[in-house]
Amino acid sequence: MLYPTTFTAGLAAVAWVGVGYVPGNPLALTLVLMICAFYLMGALELHHFRQAHTGLAQAVSTTSEPPATLQAWLAQLHPSLQDNVRLRAQGERVALAGPTLTPYLVGLLVLLGMLGTFLGMVLTLQGTGAALDNASDVEAIRSTLAAPVRGLGLAFGTSVAGVAASATLGLMSTLARQERQRVAQQLDTCLATTLRRFSRAHQREETLRLLTMQTDLMTGTLPTLATRLQDLATQMAQDGHALHERLLAGQAQFHGQTQQAYAALAESVDRSLKSSLGEGARLAGAAIQPAVQHTLAGLAREASALHQALGGVAQEQLHAVTTRLESSTTALLLGVASHLDTHTRQATEAWDRALQQQRQGQRPETFEDDGEARDQSRARQPSGKGQLLVLDGPSGHSPSFGGRGVFGAAPIGE
Repeated sequence: MLYPTTFTAGLAAVAWVGVGYVPGNPLALTLVLMICAFYLMGALELHHFRQAHTGLAQAVSTTSEPPATLQAWLAQLHPSLQDNVRLRAQGERVALAGPTLTPYLVGLLVLLGMLGTFLGMVLTLQGTGAALDNASDVEAIRSTLAAPVRGLGLAFGTSVAGVAASATLGLMSTLARQERQRVAQQLDTCLATTLRRFSRAHQREETLRLLTMQTDLMTGTLPTLATRLQDLATQMAQDGHALHERLLAGQAQFHGQTQQAYAALAESVDRSLKSSLGEGARLAGAAIQPAVQHTLAGLAREASALHQALGGVAQEQLHAVTTRLESSTTALLLGVASHLDTHTRQATEAWDRALQQQRQGQRPETFEDDGEARDQSRARQPSGKGQLLVLDGPSGHSPSFGGRGVFGAAPIGE
């Protein structure tokens, strides 16, 4: 009830001051209107502030059982309070959001009132100086001081409006903060009782309690659990051994059956391959026999023609080689015979000279050099029968040419 009364009193004071400036003081009226506008702005912020904590108070008063989730309970609060209330529910010491613009407006209203005062004093001093300068008697001074005195009204009237608005707005802010503190205490009580399950301390306690229960349970049931696990391990080992034996027996049986099936399959494939290969070979032979016979006949004809051609060519080449060989042999034998005749004449002449020197009692100078010539001369000396010059051929007998020697020479000594 005090909050609306304070708001009404402040608004009435500002309106009363403003009505006094309506007739003909626009500057003072403008300042009063500015003061009234800032006053209403602060009152509006405090109104929203009170609505927020009023909704919080209603949510706290209606919460008798713990909600399912904290988010669902926070959804009914004002958006400006949801984050701070969530942190307080989790155990954080966070203050609830308060008005931000109102404390500044309280000081601004006083400053506007003082601004009006200074403006009024300036106008009063200016009017007083001008009146004193221009007035010559008391009546004139009295009439000229009327305007400066109205300036004092401007000065003190705006100060009254500013101070009244600032005081009432400050009081309204204080009352709203007190209400917020009471709601905060109710919220703390609710968080400690109904909403305690959402706090971190409660969660730590629950975790510790569950760990303690789990430890106690494990301590009591651990030996039984170990025995059961050992029995289970033994049973699993036995089952595994039996399963292994069954698998080995089944694998051996499977291998035997597979081997028999493969052997039967191999015999069947062997018979099939033999019959198919024999039949295929017979059919292939019957199919290619005419072509083979025709090919062989063609090859025989070509071979005969080639043999005849090669025989003719070989005969021609042999005849030509024989002819060239005979001419070459004849020319060679004639050259050798000529060389031997020349050498024989030289040896004979050397022998004759040696005999002449021997007869003259002189020693031949080149007797040793003509040893070969003497040997050949001895071969030509006459004996009881004439001798023929013989040239052994490759066959070991002496060929003759028309009853003469190889080189056409007559027997020596005849």
